[in-house]
Amino acid sequence: MLSKKRCRHTGVVNFFADDPHLPVGSAIKVGGSVGYHWRCYTDPCAAAGAARDLKSAEREIAGLCRKASRRLARAALAF
Repeated sequence: MLSKKRCRHTGVVNFFADDPHLPVGSAIKVGGSVGYHWRCYTDPCAAAGAARDLKSAEREIAGLCRKASRRLARAALAF
């Protein structure tokens, strides 16, 4: 489950997982038909893309965070 917080100065929406001070992703509204540019910072699934609305951007980031968690769990079991 991700929490989110919008910066009132820049408009960037940061998404947080466990640590409330370390974002796992962000999204920002852009002009035109794109809607939002988003980025996911979780390694090894770091990625970026575009979405029509904030909810879609949040789903992309959450999906990549889940994928990264599964990969890290599998790697931990391999040791």
